[in-house]
Amino acid sequence: MLYENWQRTWKSALAENFYLKIICGLLVVTVIITLLTMYGQDKIIVVPPNIDRTVWVAAKDAAPEYLEMMGVFFATFLGNISPATAEYNTDVLLKFIPSKEHEKWKTDLKAQAFHIVKNSITQSFFLKNVEVYPKDKRVEVMGTLQRNVGTVRASSDEVKYIMEFAVDDYKLRIVSLDVYYVDRQGRKLDGK
Repeated sequence: MLYENWQRTWKSALAENFYLKIICGLLVVTVIITLLTMYGQDKIIVVPPNIDRTVWVAAKDAAPEYLEMMGVFFATFLGNISPATAEYNTDVLLKFIPSKEHEKWKTDLKAQAFHIVKNSITQSFFLKNVEVYPKDKRVEVMGTLQRNVGTVRASSDEVKYIMEFAVDDYKLRIVSLDVYYVDRQGRKLDGK
């Protein structure tokens, strides 16, 4: 009788042990699959300056909607400038420049800010159209740029801001920025 009880308990213990090993194995496989699918697929949900939709940024890529919103932000930021805001606009823009290019851009942008303050230039940008090229991470923002020197209207030009971006470790960086005036030659703002 004792032998039969021991044998029955032993068989149930072996069966229980077998099922526990299978369950542990399945859990390990599930954890490994989860880690493999998550690695390199991270997306951070961000909301750009104009809060009308949510977009994503990955380690080396960004949603076209995000590029569009940031392109419009930078074009508006660069196009709407006055002696009172020139220094601040320069400092904000420099935060989005890659560190290896920072000094080249800083020299150019500070010189432009000084010129704006010295000549009391005020300009306003009126957006007309935006084109996004997600594969190149390029955004083209078109509009009218009106410039006043003091209180006198100096010019009103159709302009196109062409910005190329890079995403490095989830951070958007401006790689190049060109300003093209209709019937005029473009002016590069990438420090070159």
